[in-house]
Amino acid sequence: MKTLIFSILLFTTLPSFSQIVVSGVDINSIDSIKVCTVKIENIDQIFGDKDISVDYGQVERKATKRFTEKLTGKRLNFNSVTHVINYMENNGWLHYNSQILATKTETIHYFHFRKK
Repeated sequence: MKTLIFSILLFTTLPSFSQIVVSGVDINSIDSIKVCTVKIENIDQIFGDKDISVDYGQVERKATKRFTEKLTGKRLNFNSVTHVINYMENNGWLHYNSQILATKTETIHYFHFRKK
């Protein structure tokens, strides 16, 4: 019986912990945000940071487009594109479209998400 009650409490509280924080702003808590785009540049680099930014309609500044931790404000690092997609889906967003923009010098990937 204790296990059943614990399981029910655990699964009913899980959605309240999901947060996508972009430069200190929890975009899951803002009702007017329904769609966002994750832009990944320099994906072909094996070493070094990939340039990952989030556009949810905020003012266009690079510093305001980074995934950050809620408490510390530190930038989140991802291992791969799959890591980013899993992170978004685990936090209440549904991947519904992708676009690739290839130039001579770089490839930019756009992943479009919608709130579940």
